Amino acid sequence: MQEPTTIQDLSDLLVSGFSDWRDLGGVYARPNHDGSLTLFNYTVMCTYRRRWNWFEKVSRGLILDTRTGEVVARPFDKFFNWGEFDINPEGLPVEIVEKCDGSLGILYRHEGAYKVSTRRSFDSEQALWATEFIKRYDLENLPDNLTLLFEILYPGNRIIVYYEGREDLVLLGVRDRFTGEDWFYPQTQALAKEFGFSVPENLRKMVSLEDLKERAQGLPSSEEGWVCRFRDGTRLKVKGKEYLEIARIAKKMSDKFIFQNLAEKGYEETAIMAPEEFRRHVDECWEVFSKVEKRLHDQVTETLARVSTMKTRKEIAMYLSQNCRHLLSWVMTEYDGRSCRPGIKEHIMKNYVKYLEEER
Repeated sequence: MQEPTTIQDLSDLLVSGFSDWRDLGGVYARPNHDGSLTLFNYTVMCTYRRRWNWFEKVSRGLILDTRTGEVVARPFDKFFNWGEFDINPEGLPVEIVEKCDGSLGILYRHEGAYKVSTRRSFDSEQALWATEFIKRYDLENLPDNLTLLFEILYPGNRIIVYYEGREDLVLLGVRDRFTGEDWFYPQTQALAKEFGFSVPENLRKMVSLEDLKERAQGLPSSEEGWVCRFRDGTRLKVKGKEYLEIARIAKKMSDKFIFQNLAEKGYEETAIMAPEEFRRHVDECWEVFSKVEKRLHDQVTETLARVSTMKTRKEIAMYLSQNCRHLLSWVMTEYDGRSCRPGIKEHIMKNYVKYLEEER
């Protein structure tokens, strides 16, 4: 299968019933509640591999109509930190705006109403909050072709920066869902004024990336940094020194570390030792961990009930080997009167990347 290189390629594949998206890159396709829409998002493996193809870059919450292939929402393409890759746009940035520290919200239209997704989900906590919050705005005259892109800010969605109780949808950008045109700040600011949205602060004096990096050394942890945009449309992130220092603490609280502690110590001990700024990430990992643990344990319980009438241990083991080999050791452990939960927890810990991708 040839890798897609245009949105039309993706639309054609989706309409044809294609579903092996992992064959084309580190991307998952997630349907909405009735399957009428499909959301594409890159997986954690893209970040680990540090290799990005076109499909992965555009899959940052892209939403297509499952039946027709129409683009329902077109978010930003993936962009990177300055210095992360060999990306060197010519000239000075043409805009430098505050980088807000929340979740990306993607406005889309469905069933006659405006809704907001995040890049991972139609119905995440942040998406549901933003879908309710957007009702405060009169969007009757919003052109149908525009995708509005927001930073979702509210106390329960704190990442690192503390916004002192602020609840807001900050308009980061606007994109034409059909042509892909990505508006620059002056256009976005004008639309925000028309509909009553706030926008990120804009540095009025343009400076070089090197100068901005120097300024970032003195930026307090109450500010994440900036997003720079160049004349050719390229975006790059520059983050403050203090913010990055806190982020380094977060790195120690990696997914692997969290899952290991959830398996060995449980939720309470893991949450207690986590810095407050990263408690939400621990909660997200725990949600995945507990959901998978329950699903696997339920499968073991149901399977044990099916084999309980068999007469010999050998007969049970043969049945399990032929029909549900992945459950064999856990079912036999329960059959012997011991708990299979330690084995299930160890399995989840070893396969945390797989389960994070599936559940996210």
